[in-house]
Amino acid sequence: MKINYLDIESAFRYYKKMYPILNRFDRPVGNTRRKIILKIIWLFNFIHIHRLIRTYLLVKSIYKLDNRIVSFVFSNNHLNILNSIRYFELELPSYFIGEIRPVGGKDLHISNKRIFLEALSIGNLYKLLKEAESDYILKENFVRVFKVIGCYKIFTELSKNHKYILNFNDHMPYSVLLQDIAKKNGNISIYMQHASVSDKFPALYHDHNILFSKDSEDKYQNPSSKDTHILFDPRFSSLQEVKAKDKIEGKILICTNLLDDPKKVKELTILLQKNYEIVVRPHPRDKRKDWSKLDLPISTELSVWKDIKKSEILITNESAVILEGIFCDCLVYKAAFFGTSLDNYGYLKKGLINREHTSPNSLIMSIENKIVEYDKQKLPYFIGELKEPKNRIREVFNNIMKKHNAK
Repeated sequence: MKINYLDIESAFRYYKKMYPILNRFDRPVGNTRRKIILKIIWLFNFIHIHRLIRTYLLVKSIYKLDNRIVSFVFSNNHLNILNSIRYFELELPSYFIGEIRPVGGKDLHISNKRIFLEALSIGNLYKLLKEAESDYILKENFVRVFKVIGCYKIFTELSKNHKYILNFNDHMPYSVLLQDIAKKNGNISIYMQHASVSDKFPALYHDHNILFSKDSEDKYQNPSSKDTHILFDPRFSSLQEVKAKDKIEGKILICTNLLDDPKKVKELTILLQKNYEIVVRPHPRDKRKDWSKLDLPISTELSVWKDIKKSEILITNESAVILEGIFCDCLVYKAAFFGTSLDNYGYLKKGLINREHTSPNSLIMSIENKIVEYDKQKLPYFIGELKEPKNRIREVFNNIMKKHNAK
């Protein structure tokens, strides 16, 4: 199989538009390392090792699911949505791509090793990677480009086996590539929102789009009048029964993002630690060593929900965890002094949060007086109405399929 460079470049079209935001999460490969890898790949192509790899892959072919509808899971955030759907007994077999692995069931895992081998089996791999060198953003995303090339071959083969492709992301290259291939192969594409969004996200472009709430509908542009269903955030609905348990009086959870200054967080914990139990939860993709160097009490919980359920108070700056905190009846405070004052999600603008703190002193005063600085009545606007969740989830998927079964 030979792959057109434009197909690879196109997979990054929305990532490029959101690059100023998304590149904060990236860890580029160094120039020296990238050049060494390119020389090895050139040698592979020159002595035709890619043919041997191709033969090996034919023997070790990927198993395929046989369901009409499948989802593709690329991250833990996608898995959280999938598990929330399955909580309501909706069968949805899935392909787990890369590092994220399934736990039993009918799901199939496609490892990073397999993805890279598929890329190495392509005769024009070196040419594709060299072309990507001319684009600064693709050059900075060398590993991601490599994986997209491997995924192109895998997705092309897998999509032939299914009618409906469910995608939990609309802007990262793997998900965009999946949609592009689904469109070429005549699959029906379904997008299901996996997290809070801002108005910087791309316009709706899947055949069917399942959104969390009125807030999502207001933020997403829909110039092509794509089919849209307003559901709710299933993560909240599946956790309604346990939201009020195990709360510890005086326990504070601090959730940070990549723009927050760890030293500012440390300063606040020093001021609070005499009277409160503090737990700090950096963003899952924040790999800065500052957190360990500052001797902060870092959370050991895998799930943010477990931390929130045990906490009386939640402090954060720019994070969708505000929704979880309000839902779980925490006292929620926005600490803008951690870094830059931001309101990408519109929580301040739309009145969900009615104050942000620009200094530790004002924040501590609010905490000591247990002042409520949000309007919980506005929460459904952001997470949707959680009535009859099981029936509504089933109804949405049934309605989508009926539209095509009738044709």
